[in-house]
Amino acid sequence: MNFQIGGKKLSLLLLASLLGACSNSKIQTNMNELQRNFDTYQYSSYVKANLKAESVVETKRNITNANQMTLAKRRLSNSKKQSTNKISNTVNNNGLYKPSKQGNEVILTSLAGLDNVLTLALENNLEILTAKQQVTASLAKYDQVGFLDDMLIQYAAFTDTKKPVQFPSPGLLSLKSSIIDQSIETQRLRLMQKIQDVITQTRLTYHELQFIKAETLLINQDISLSKSLKKELQNNYASNTGDLDGVLQVDIDLATSRNKLQTTKDRYNSQQVRLNSLLNRSPDLKIGKLDKIQSHKFDLNSDSSTTIKQAQLNRVEIAILLSELAQMEKVIQLSQKRFYPDLDSGFSRLKNGQFSTKAKIKKNKVLAKDDAYLTETREKVKALKSKIAALKTKTADDVQQLVSKHHISKKTVNLYENTVIPKAKVSLEIANNQYETGETNYANVIKTNKKLLKYRFELLNRQKQKVTNKILLERLISKM
Repeated sequence: MNFQIGGKKLSLLLLASLLGACSNSKIQTNMNELQRNFDTYQYSSYVKANLKAESVVETKRNITNANQMTLAKRRLSNSKKQSTNKISNTVNNNGLYKPSKQGNEVILTSLAGLDNVLTLALENNLEILTAKQQVTASLAKYDQVGFLDDMLIQYAAFTDTKKPVQFPSPGLLSLKSSIIDQSIETQRLRLMQKIQDVITQTRLTYHELQFIKAETLLINQDISLSKSLKKELQNNYASNTGDLDGVLQVDIDLATSRNKLQTTKDRYNSQQVRLNSLLNRSPDLKIGKLDKIQSHKFDLNSDSSTTIKQAQLNRVEIAILLSELAQMEKVIQLSQKRFYPDLDSGFSRLKNGQFSTKAKIKKNKVLAKDDAYLTETREKVKALKSKIAALKTKTADDVQQLVSKHHISKKTVNLYENTVIPKAKVSLEIANNQYETGETNYANVIKTNKKLLKYRFELLNRQKQKVTNKILLERLISKM
């Protein structure tokens, strides 16, 4: 029994020993497989192509690469400073109006000169402030590029390597920095576009207020003349030297003029609210005395080709599209260097639309001709070039139309100033002389005076058109 029992114990020990041997063998096999997998990864073509060895001997070439990276970062910092200065100068150097001093809000309710109004618009307009904040925020992209080393170090730690991949090189960092430069330049141009829009709208609104004021004075004069004419015609009717039809016609004119006067007041209040909005002031603010309407000299050649070329060269909307085009072309160049950027996320983007902190590197020698993002970007470049050509064509048409309207308004203004109104004044003087000599009645004098007033209305409208065309043309051909 003891032997049998001992045999059972021996069998159990033998079985345990066999099981342990099998287990150790399986563990060793797994460990060997892990080691082979690690060796396969460690010495793979991907690692050899993209990862540095853990111990790198310091050579002259390594020192040169380090110096290049330092130089690239220094250039990046200088680019940020230059962009910051350029942005800060954009408000004053906007191509349309340069303020000579700070705006004065205190005197706005008593004396509202155009220069002061334009300066306050540049300082307080909410759309300009928003555009400035947006372009200032975009300066942070420079810091995103500067942190690429930190991101690569994190990637190296994740892959258990002490050194990051030799990626991106200083050349790629410099190229991405140039893309950031172009992106911020586009934002700066959008700021300039907003500034020019605000200046143009402020000028148009201010001049509209000026002409409404002048129109109101003429309407009041017309109402006064109509009242005098009605009284004179009533006296003629009472003395059987006139008819009732004339009195009724004057009543119609009076009602029309009074309605026109009320409409003019409503237009003035509406333009006042609009100006307050441009200045970021309360809608209830009532501005003070406006500048007098001045004769605006704006000489243009009869040949509009020079003006068209100037507009196509300087129009800020065209400059924005050209800047976007330059940025796209640089992005294509960077993508062809096997780096797929997304400036907002700060590093790279994979083909499936997912974002990653791992650099995507293509191994083919065709420079990613079949890449979906490159294909899309190239097609966008073609579309953008067509858009630029279309905008240049439209700009030429806009300039041609405005130049034509300007010449027509200018000729009409000269006609009324030099011929129509002087002759109407002579006619009024003759009527007065005839009335004094008893050759005509006073009603004819008033009617002649109303004709002169009508010509002054037409002159005022032509002057307004001339000023409006001038402002719109300056917007198109303004220097950036």
